[in-house]
Amino acid sequence: MKYEKLNKDLIVKLLDFYLLVTFYTSRVIIIGRKYLPEIRGKRKRTFIMVWHGNMFIPIYTLRKGKYSLLIGLHSDAEILNSFTEHLGYSSIRGSSHRRSIGAAIELFKISQKDTIAITPDGPRGPYRKVKKSTVKILQRIGAEIIPIGASSSRKIILKSWDRFEIPLPFSTIKIVIGKPLKADDKTETEDLKKLIEDKINEAQKAAEKVY
Repeated sequence: MKYEKLNKDLIVKLLDFYLLVTFYTSRVIIIGRKYLPEIRGKRKRTFIMVWHGNMFIPIYTLRKGKYSLLIGLHSDAEILNSFTEHLGYSSIRGSSHRRSIGAAIELFKISQKDTIAITPDGPRGPYRKVKKSTVKILQRIGAEIIPIGASSSRKIILKSWDRFEIPLPFSTIKIVIGKPLKADDKTETEDLKKLIEDKINEAQKAAEKVY
């Protein structure tokens, strides 16, 4: 147990150092900063959404926002949980679709006072698809959704289900924050699901145009 904790702490420190070097040596472009909750003065019932494979850049760039993050219960998520807590985030452990009752209740409680960031295609896919159960939770909350895209001119793309991207040093890093959209019961769940996917894809496509 002590050995595992030592390994985890070491990985967290290495990740932090790697991203510090990467961002220090790179040009960082943020488009749409005005839509961030802390800039608009609206943190309640606000959800930031980015695809699972593109979350590495926003997690580091937006750390000063100190949002709450929905992080899965699977073993791979333990490092992510430790790393994000190290950066100043608070975490909600659970899943928006599996064992969803506990996570949904926790999401509802925290959303009444704070902004929550989630990867709607995580933790296991399908790739870049929002789960219908997630949309239903957002509709019940009456959430405002902020779509985010992120990319880098130099990167490694892992051969994982989410095609996870790791930015490399001496890059141009670009984050696109889209205009907020509202989740309400008046819109059909399937229609809202497609709209959210389209808006995240739109932000991601804009972020991938890195100059």
